[in-house]
Order: sequence, then C-alpha cells, then structure tokens
Amino acid sequence: MSHTPNLNLRQSSNPNLLRTSTFLYAQPTITDFELLPGGILRGSVTSHPTISDGDIITTSECSKLKGKTATDLKEGTVVRTDSGSRYRLGKMKVKAGFFGGGRKGGGGREKEGKEGKEGKGVKKQVARSAVPFGRKKEPSTPTSTSTPTPEALTIPPLSNALIKVGSKTYCVVKNTSFKSPSGKSRIYFCYQSTNTATAFPPSDLSLSPAVTMGGSDVKSPQVVVKVTSNIDSMAREAKNYDRVNGIFSTLAATVVGAPEGQFVRKVKYERGIVTNKAFEKIETGGGERSALVLEKGDADLKIYTKQAFPIRGKALREILSGVALVVKRVGDAGLVWTDAKIENMVVKGGRVKGIDLESAVKAGSNPVDYSPEACPPEFAVDFLKNGGETFVVKRSYDSWSLGMLFYNIYTGRGYFEGKTAGTITKSLAVPNFEPDFRGIDDDNLRDLCEKLCRHEPKKRIGITRALLHPYFTQSGIGKWSF
Repeated sequence: MSHTPNLNLRQSSNPNLLRTSTFLYAQPTITDFELLPGGILRGSVTSHPTISDGDIITTSECSKLKGKTATDLKEGTVVRTDSGSRYRLGKMKVKAGFFGGGRKGGGGREKEGKEGKEGKGVKKQVARSAVPFGRKKEPSTPTSTSTPTPEALTIPPLSNALIKVGSKTYCVVKNTSFKSPSGKSRIYFCYQSTNTATAFPPSDLSLSPAVTMGGSDVKSPQVVVKVTSNIDSMAREAKNYDRVNGIFSTLAATVVGAPEGQFVRKVKYERGIVTNKAFEKIETGGGERSALVLEKGDADLKIYTKQAFPIRGKALREILSGVALVVKRVGDAGLVWTDAKIENMVVKGGRVKGIDLESAVKAGSNPVDYSPEACPPEFAVDFLKNGGETFVVKRSYDSWSLGMLFYNIYTGRGYFEGKTAGTITKSLAVPNFEPDFRGIDDDNLRDLCEKLCRHEPKKRIGITRALLHPYFTQSGIGKWSF
C-alpha cells in the first residue's frame, strides 16, 4: 500500500464504559422536583440516557421558567433548558428544597447527576457521564472545598491551557486531550473563559504565563475544540457542517426551542488560532493551526449501545431510525459521508447525532480517506488496484455503510471487529462478497441489511427506501413506533 499517499486508513476503538438504564427518544422525567431561582429545576430523574433512574439532578437554566413558581408548572409538561435538554415534569416536591436554609447539600445517600448538556445547576457530585468521541470521562471531584457557587460545582477541574478562537478564549478541561480517529487533529473538551481580561495579557495570549483557572472563570456549556495544522481538511469539515445542518445551526444558536439538525452544531471555525504556553506543552509543533468548536454530545452511541446490549424491539427501531436519518441528511446535502460508523455517532438530548465530517465529499467526486469497516467492496477492489484515489463515490457507498452499522448495533460488535485494516480490505475485495447476516435473528432487519449491502452498488436500496422498509413501517419509525 505504499502507493496510497493521500488516503488514510481510519480506525478507532473505545474502551470506556458508560452506565445507562434507558433508551433513546424517551423524554427524561423529573419527579419530586423544585424550581430554583433562574429557572433551574432540581429533582429525581428517570429515563435519562446517561444517568441512572432515581439520581438527583440539577438542570441548567430555562429562560421560560424564570419568574415562575413551581405551582405554575403542570405535571406532564415538557420543558427545554437553554442548553437544549428536554425534561417531562412529574409530580412537584412538597417539602422544602434540599438546598434551602443555607444547606450545602442533601442527605448522605443522595447522588447528583449531570444534566444531558453541561448545565449551570447546583451539584454536589458529578455522576458517571459520557463524552463524545469516547476517550475520557470528566473528573468527578469538586473544584473547591469551600462553600461553592453553582458554577464552581458544575465545572470539572480545569487545566491552564488556553485556546483563542476568534474573539472567544477556551480553557481546556484537565486530561481531555486526544487524537481524532483520523489522526489529523487533536480534540479538547473546553469551556469558554469569562476572565480573559484579568487572567492574562489580552494583547498577546501566546505570551501569557500559566494561570490558575477555576469554575468562576468559565461558563457552560462544555464544548469540543478540534485543533489541527491540516488547514484544508478542517476547512472542508467546517463547510460540511454548514451543509448538513444548514439553517438549523443558526436557529439552534439564536432561538431557544428551535429545531435541531442531525449533526452536532458547529459553534465556530477559525483559521489561525492563538494559544498560551501551557497549551503548547500539550500540543507541540507550532505553525499555523485551525480550530473547529463543536457542540458536545452526551454519550458515544458505541458505548451507549454496548452498555444497554442487547437492545431489541421499539428501542432498537428508534436507535436505527435515528442513525438512518443522520446518514440520510448527509445525502440530502449532496454529500457522501464515506465514514458512517458507530464511532461517529453520539447521543445528544435523547437523539442520535452525527459527528466527524472530515471524510465527507460531494457525490461524484474522489474520496480523501477511508475507514475499512465502512467501505463497500467496489472501493476495496479499487483501493487494492490503484490506491483508490480515482474512485468515484456514490450514495450507494453510504448504503453499504448503513447496513454494516445496523449489524454492529444489533449484535454488539462490528462485522470485522478484531481484524486489521489490510485483512478487512482484502476480505471485501473477494469476488461477489456479501456479508453473512445470519447473526441477526429479526427476519425483517436481516432482510433490510441484506438489501443495503448487496454486492452490486446499483442493486442496493437508498436510505429513504430503507426507512420505508417493513422493519420500520410495520411497527413505526422513531417517536411513532410501538
């Protein structure tokens, strides 16, 4: 494969585990709740994608609840916080609040979990939380032992590393730096700084010394910042996010309660970032770099589904329809993803969303890299012959990827899991290769996967037809399934 200078083998693994007790699309319910100042809800949660039933959570602010009292809220109402999470209201708390009368916390057996997005609510302990891209969990220790503010209790320990993207400065959370699956960039979990004018010289961030940042120096929600010296790759990915989310990106950023896109929201793209000395100790190399600031998911779909395995019935249909809608959105934007795999899906606010659009290209163009586990036989053959650089991608590419992704979610493992990139590519290139889906017990789902993964590209069904397949239509799709 020495004749493949421009295409990269993309593989990733996720060893972390996520405890979960519910499935997608179920609205988390808050019972025995109280309404705190600022439109913040606090109570016992059930049906949350990343927090166990019965845990006590404190949400982020909800502008529509400001100025109201708990008696104004009706049981069964669905409220949306300013950070995007949705909760159904159960019964209101009758007794005084846990934090009333100057108390610092609740009873000894009580736990508090995170809201789906990083909220500003009061919290005593960070519950097991998931992160997009599935590399590291956030530390669960409080940032201070003194009487804490809500912000200080929400924010995990911060490093001194700072990244300036446009007019905004972001502080990196400790121990959250890792390479992207493609290896082209590094990913950091960050909070936007609110203290840049006093923490370091604003005229030249790159010359600032290491500073001690705390929860009061930043604001929620937590975001993902991708940094790379591969300028062209990140510029392409930024444009791809604009194409797949379109108007939804603008609405989600400016209108509370607006509909969201199928991919995480792009917050900011900037070519030519500035960093401080503490950041340079994490990422060496220097030179011009670009950054892409993105919405952070609540949980990796890979971890989510493995922890809940086996998932069957309505819950499985909801997940698979959500995955299919993500892939469909790429095609609707005139793109071929070429990288539709479980590692590139997250759970956000009870929905499946896509991440990582580095590899997406216009339909009818040539690929820029590939993931062996997501590529179809025709590409594998071309790759082994001439490196795949002149291969023309079509939407049937993503149909194949979707069928293999369905198999992965149903069985709990990838079709070629444990195999090397070379072995996978050679297996796919075997004449007339088609996957053996006998491991799928559901007849309708097995038939759907077989139709998505037919050897001949022209014979594969598209994503729209997949959503109209009897597997979905006989029992409903997503929220309307039964």
